[in-house]
Amino acid sequence: MMNSSITLNVDYCFEKKFNFIHQDDWILPSEHLIFKDSLWKLEALYELKRILNAKKSLLNDKGEQWQEHTCRINKANKVISFIKQKIQPEILTGAWCKFYEILSNYPLIPQGTESFKSLHLCEAPGAFISALNCYLCCYHRSICWVWLANTLNPYYEDLNIKNVICDDRLLFPTLKHWFFGKDNTGDITNPNYVKDLQEFISEKEYFNLVTADGGIDCSDNPAEQEIVVAKLHFAEMLVALQSLAPGASFVLKKFTFFECITICKMYFLSCIFKEVHVFKPFTSKSGNSEVYVVCLDYIGVEKVRAYLEQMNQNYGSLTDKCLFPLKSIPSSFISQLIECSKLFTGFQEKSIQENLKLYSIPFSEYESELRELQNTCAEEFIQRCNIQSHLFIERLFPLKKQIFTSFHDKLNRNIRKLRFQGVGDIFENLSKSQSMFLPDVILDVERRLTTCFPLEKNRQLDIIEWSPVPKVI
Repeated sequence: MMNSSITLNVDYCFEKKFNFIHQDDWILPSEHLIFKDSLWKLEALYELKRILNAKKSLLNDKGEQWQEHTCRINKANKVISFIKQKIQPEILTGAWCKFYEILSNYPLIPQGTESFKSLHLCEAPGAFISALNCYLCCYHRSICWVWLANTLNPYYEDLNIKNVICDDRLLFPTLKHWFFGKDNTGDITNPNYVKDLQEFISEKEYFNLVTADGGIDCSDNPAEQEIVVAKLHFAEMLVALQSLAPGASFVLKKFTFFECITICKMYFLSCIFKEVHVFKPFTSKSGNSEVYVVCLDYIGVEKVRAYLEQMNQNYGSLTDKCLFPLKSIPSSFISQLIECSKLFTGFQEKSIQENLKLYSIPFSEYESELRELQNTCAEEFIQRCNIQSHLFIERLFPLKKQIFTSFHDKLNRNIRKLRFQGVGDIFENLSKSQSMFLPDVILDVERRLTTCFPLEKNRQLDIIEWSPVPKVI
């Protein structure tokens, strides 16, 4: 008989959703009120925060063994291996699975769309792009898709290695699709980034979808995760709202909804999008606070430009001023947000409690039941997301191959430099590269390498050859 702690409720696992119901009194406050009042708090939400942190504190003495335990008993543990039996995306990770779930649950790509433009913030290593590519191949094969992405530039030497994603399997061969800003850092918390992006894309190139999957390591201060990531999440929102076309969609990762800045942001989004949903994907670890806010049908940047300008000008006030005064947010919204917070906090608390219960039981006593449950969940995921074996995926890479670079090395995460020096290179060329943007550096090196090693007649200059990833046995 299956242990009661690991029984399966399919809807409970796959339907962790909350939909905000828009009310007539949800109207934007005057833009002149932005960042004028001191921070405020809602006691009902702070009580939820205290309860959740008390539950998290039960894990304080667990260490690495706890991480191994939660990974081992994760109900979604088999999903990736089941997907691999069906299809071979470029980057198949937990993030890939989460975004494919989101695409399968919400209408982010309208039916009948002939062209589609997407922007992906804080995107490295690129799993959301890979998932979207696969989804379009499945359901929108004739669509003309143009995409642009952002991340902290892994080739920029002054960035802290701890903040950079050192996996450039997709980034390096698709570098022309990545925009790092004029300072070449890719840091969207720099107020100049959004200005640089607008110049780069021009107003004619507004996007139909923006995703923002940014996060910060909060292991040093897990009780204040929401505050730690607030600046990054605010920057993601500002960049997205100035880049979206009317009627477009926005997907951003969030955690909890306890703090003043998050409450105000959620109200702002609920006023400027026709629909706002909160979703916890099945493949998102159930014991953490991660959720995704899915916003549909944007009213357009022209209707909120005055607000965005005020937010940009007062960006530094996040830590001591509120985005909106509490009195300007209707009680009907506050009550729904409290309901939403209770729902997802309850999911997390229950998961932590279940994990703790299993932690005290020898794994051998429930291993067979757990494996059966994980297989059932993986099959359910495949069915709900309709992942078919016959699906042909158009590769994002130039020669439709996985690639291997000297930068990406799972055995040494600190490898940071790609050596561009070719045979017969001279000092003048090396010095010249210091004043060039990275895409131009790569093209320049390619040209010089071609001089040393002439191309085959049937090979074009912009087709870059990659070495296949060695198969691990």
